[in-house]
Amino acid sequence: MKYGDIAQFDPIETVVQIRDADDTAGARDLVATYVISEEMAERLETTVFSQLQFDEPADQKGVLIVGNYGTGKSHLMSVIFAVAENADLASALTNTKVAEDAAKVAGRFMVVRTEIGAVTMDFREFVCSQLEEALLEWGVDYSFPARLKNFRNGEDEVRSYRADLENLRKVETLRDSLGEIGPPAAYLSTAETALPEDHPLAARIRDAQERALERLESLTSSARRGELLAELGALKSEYSSTYMALHTGARLNLSDDRRKSDLLYGDERLKRLQTLSAIELLPIQQLKDFKTRLAGLRPATASPPGPSSPPRCARNATSSPRWKIPKRQPKASSPTSKIAWTASRTSG
Repeated sequence: MKYGDIAQFDPIETVVQIRDADDTAGARDLVATYVISEEMAERLETTVFSQLQFDEPADQKGVLIVGNYGTGKSHLMSVIFAVAENADLASALTNTKVAEDAAKVAGRFMVVRTEIGAVTMDFREFVCSQLEEALLEWGVDYSFPARLKNFRNGEDEVRSYRADLENLRKVETLRDSLGEIGPPAAYLSTAETALPEDHPLAARIRDAQERALERLESLTSSARRGELLAELGALKSEYSSTYMALHTGARLNLSDDRRKSDLLYGDERLKRLQTLSAIELLPIQQLKDFKTRLAGLRPATASPPGPSSPPRCARNATSSPRWKIPKRQPKASSPTSKIAWTASRTSG
């Protein structure tokens, strides 16, 4: 009989590599072979698991394991990581009380295992780079904010920029406000030139423009901006209805347009006046002016106002620039009355 038949021992690893716990079988072996003393069981319960659990509100902090070379730091960390990542490994712990306490964190974490070798980067940069690589492997593309380097400005100097930033915010808000107010203001500015100068609506539009310029700074307030937009919208709607009324009054309707055609081409009185105009003593120019004014009358064929630009009537060649309707002569009661009116201008 040999001694190997009486007693069998697993080989003892003097150095444990943290990355050995990446393999499930290796992790289970590390958990099962870790000897937990009563003091270590108490520390795992009160220090490690209480900081890792998140079922109960607590001021969790990071855990730093410090010890001399060969005292089992890597083995302990491998046990904690393996249980936190795989819930099935909690049952492999050699201490029953620790296994019960480990249920708070068992299988509830994704673990990143890394070791610091000969690197020149600082600790934060190293940790963040390792986490970014692991997150990318898990399908999460994330980058930690870079740390400010060589930033020589003090707190007082940084705070001194607050007023400038506030002014910049106001300017940006004012720019956005003008972007909203600009279109209706431009619409009314064009509409005001199409109205008679003494029209009440034109005066109100000019007054609104002046008050808007005076209240530019207050436009940063959403309430003030809303009030001005509502006022400009009301003026825009009123202009549309006012325009239609003026347009209808300055143009001929269908019946008047037929009458105009009859007067120019079928009225016997006008034909007689045309014949009399051959006499040099008669005022021929008055007849020409009458016919020109009559031909210049236009029918109301314009379409309704559009939503984006104010409607404006095309001006007659013989009409004045401001919505003045050409005067019409009184309707004659008989063919001789028109001739008598024309002849009276040359008598005496």
